[in-house]
Amino acid sequence: MISFTDVLEWHKKFFPEATPKSQLVHFAQEVKELNNAKTDQERLEEGADVVIVLISFRRFEETKEMAEDLLNYYYFNTGVDTMKRIRTEIKKKIELINKRDYVWNGEDYDRKRY
Repeated sequence: MISFTDVLEWHKKFFPEATPKSQLVHFAQEVKELNNAKTDQERLEEGADVVIVLISFRRFEETKEMAEDLLNYYYFNTGVDTMKRIRTEIKKKIELINKRDYVWNGEDYDRKRY
């Protein structure tokens, strides 16, 4: 099972230019997608995206404390079974992201579309 440390190290390598601001914007987008999810599977997938961003908050002094509070809400309070399922989805999401190309636009990462 993938650990938070693994996710954080992956994020640092894959998105080296990320900033607290870019991650806050990304968090807002992911929460919106989570709120719009229709099925349990969509909620699980979007929940995994939210947790990835929250783990990335641990990179920055400005967002470390907030990361812990929000991880309690979006992850640790979900129950053991759901936490395992979220980690499985996180692993799948990282495998998918690793196949994509992203470019830093000066404020955030954009996915390259070919």
